[in-house]
Amino acid sequence: MPQDELQKRQTELKKDLDLCIGDRDQSNDFSKKRIARYEELAETAPYGMAALKEYKQDKWLDEAVNEKVWGLRDRSDFTLARWDPLTDIYTWKDPEHYRDTHWYRFQEAVKQHQSDTLAILKETNLKGLELPEL
Repeated sequence: MPQDELQKRQTELKKDLDLCIGDRDQSNDFSKKRIARYEELAETAPYGMAALKEYKQDKWLDEAVNEKVWGLRDRSDFTLARWDPLTDIYTWKDPEHYRDTHWYRFQEAVKQHQSDTLAILKETNLKGLELPEL
């Protein structure tokens, strides 16, 4: 792909994402409008003309692991779950192939992203910054 075409696509992508993300929303009050903009964009030609699949927060974890709940479910939004002294037990559904699950691969990608980001920061923003000896 020619460099000018690549630059044009990058500019269009940034513009589209800026529109979808919208203004700063610290309280997340406008999440439904933001998601609607993503859904609308996904159905345009440059983005595949396909509807986005419904997001289910725990889908990948539920597909990858068995969960034995003792007391209150640890990953519950219920406030008292934070003080539940009983720890839930998680085991791989397929121990031989857990590395192939979406959940595992996402966790590994996050760790790689953190490592890459730290390397970039060390070479730019943090270069020459030293912490005092304790």
